[in-house]
Amino acid sequence: MKRVLLCLLVVAGCGDDDAADAGGDVGMDAAIDVASDASRDTVEDITRDASPDVDASDTSSDTNARMETLAEIEARLLGSDLSAALADAACAGDLPFIRDGQALVIYRGEGGRVSVAGDGNDWDPDSAPMREAREGVFFARVPFTAGKFKVVVDGAFLPPESARFGFDDFGEHGWMSGPADVHFARCDLETRSGRRRVQVRVPATRSERARVLLLHDGQNVFGDDAPFGGWRVEVALADAFDDVLAVGVFPKSRFDEYTHVPDARGEVRAAGGADAYLDEVFDEVLPFVRSRFGVGAEAARVAMMGSSLGGLVTAYAAMVRAEHLGCAMAMSPSLGWGAYSGEPTRALVHQVEAPLEVPIYLDSGGGGTCVDVDGDGVMEDADDSDLYCVTNQFRDRLDAAGHTFGVDLFHWHEPGAAHNEAAWRARVPRALSSCEAAGWTR
Repeated sequence: MKRVLLCLLVVAGCGDDDAADAGGDVGMDAAIDVASDASRDTVEDITRDASPDVDASDTSSDTNARMETLAEIEARLLGSDLSAALADAACAGDLPFIRDGQALVIYRGEGGRVSVAGDGNDWDPDSAPMREAREGVFFARVPFTAGKFKVVVDGAFLPPESARFGFDDFGEHGWMSGPADVHFARCDLETRSGRRRVQVRVPATRSERARVLLLHDGQNVFGDDAPFGGWRVEVALADAFDDVLAVGVFPKSRFDEYTHVPDARGEVRAAGGADAYLDEVFDEVLPFVRSRFGVGAEAARVAMMGSSLGGLVTAYAAMVRAEHLGCAMAMSPSLGWGAYSGEPTRALVHQVEAPLEVPIYLDSGGGGTCVDVDGDGVMEDADDSDLYCVTNQFRDRLDAAGHTFGVDLFHWHEPGAAHNEAAWRARVPRALSSCEAAGWTR
């Protein structure tokens, strides 16, 4: 069968693959995974509300057949579930609402003196005050001027409700309309499992042939204020990958969604919901992105990346969703998952029987001695490491199955590198280049 080239970039944090030892204790590698992944599960609680960006051409909603006036929009928002209404507007690229040369800016939160400042009023915090339409909800109609804007709350400049946003030396800002350069979008997309947040890096110019990069742990992938330091994927894409539309998919429950089978590790239990999660990504998120941003449907131009548990679900996707992908990138992947309790053969490292239908990139830090502590056939790092041993074991299984190094199998070891975002961020360019060498081309 002809190989389909797609790079699955899954950004995730999950620790080592070591299974519990004979006495039932969690090994050092497993402890890394538990600490990393459990902490990431709290990330969604501290990230800001978000909605997706729009195209450079998405300057207003004035092309709609029947446009509401700004007054009608205000009345509708005040009489509805505001969070859901704003999420839908952001997914449609309609925040702020623009009608007849005016923009309706919205702020939700506490504040005494609230206003709008931006390129349109020389960032004057006093010229465009916002009125409190109901408790904690502020509106302002301001002259539409293409450019950056923020809300100002008691003198503090804050990111606004905006379908399009960017970062500069002063942090995050909104765009009144789609800019001509790289920008970002957020969307709380309604899916079969409920609202799913996605965050998109939109290239300055794109066509139907733009490449798509799917990233797990979407809260960690863009911006210098992302949790745990983030991946800053937009920096890695800035030059050689400037055409790539990168999509960060936020998890709802990392342990449940990024694991392919139920398993338990110490006090941590997971339902093994990767199949349902991948169905949602490929059947709902990806079609939305393609429709919203005008990119094509060829699997060869789709890529996925992830680390740790995110690396596990990336490798799993390469095994069971090959028809959707052109390349898979799995960093420090937790490939021993499934062997911690129950039947060891459920671990992906035991599932390789034939070459994968997509090229795959694997890497890890760590190093040292490899041992099979509990005799389940899954190699564990003897030191407090970075899934070095099980990654090498998976690499060797792929090699034996018929993959060719430098063609459809890529592996990198960064000796001593830790299991964290800084280490994965440093290896993103290498992963992208490997996928490109495998055929992920514009």
